Parts: sequence; C-alpha cells; structure tokens
Amino acid sequence: MPEFTALQLALLASLFVIGIGVGWLLRSDRSAREKIAVNAGWQEQLEICRAESERLRETLAAGEERAADTARTLAMQDERIARLRRQLARWHARVPPLIASYRERERALYELEAELERATRRLAELEAAQATCEADRNG
Repeated sequence: MPEFTALQLALLASLFVIGIGVGWLLRSDRSAREKIAVNAGWQEQLEICRAESERLRETLAAGEERAADTARTLAMQDERIARLRRQLARWHARVPPLIASYRERERALYELEAELERATRRLAELEAAQATCEADRNG
C-alpha cells in the first residue's frame, strides 16, 4: 500500500475542508431559497387572510346597515299599525251610534211616509167632500 505523504494528507484535508465549505454554501443557498419560498407562501396566505378579513368586515358592515334599515322599517310599520289600530278603535266606537242613528232616521222616514200617505188620503177625502158640498150648493 502506498504511503501518504504529509503533502498529500494536507491536500486531501484541504479538499475535504473545501468540499465541506462548498457543501455548506450550497446548503445555505438552498436553505435561503426555501426560506424565501416559505416566506412568500406565508406572505401570500397572510394577504389572502387580510383580504378575507376585509371582505368579512365589509359584509358585516353591510349586514349591520341592512339590519338597521330593517329595524327602522319595522319601527315605522309598528308605528303605522298602532296608528291604524287607534283609528280602527275610533271607527268601532263611532259605527254603532251611526247605525243606531241611521235606523232611527229610517224609522222616522217610514213614519213620515205613512203620515204623508194618511194626510194625502185625508186631503183627497176633504177635496171630495168639498166637491160634493159645492155640487150640492150649485145644483
């Protein structure tokens, strides 16, 4: 077996150290690229999350605005319903007296019609009696 000289061992040791250094640099470069890629991925995910968060905030704000509009509309409708109920209650209070008044006037109308009919008959009787009296006087 050949003997290794100190120069060969030194050369072999320096090549070994250079190989380790080159390997270390390549690994460091690859690690840096991977770190950049991972950071880019995380940055992209972060931007997606931020955009989604902003969209959700806008959706929430729009939903709250719609809820407020709906609440205002419901309050207005409740107020209108209450006002219409009060009007209906007033009409319910007014209708029975109006019906009673209508029936009383209708009854009075029938009585007046009957009285008119009696007065017309009586007038016809009196005119006939007058005509008879005048005929007796003249003839």
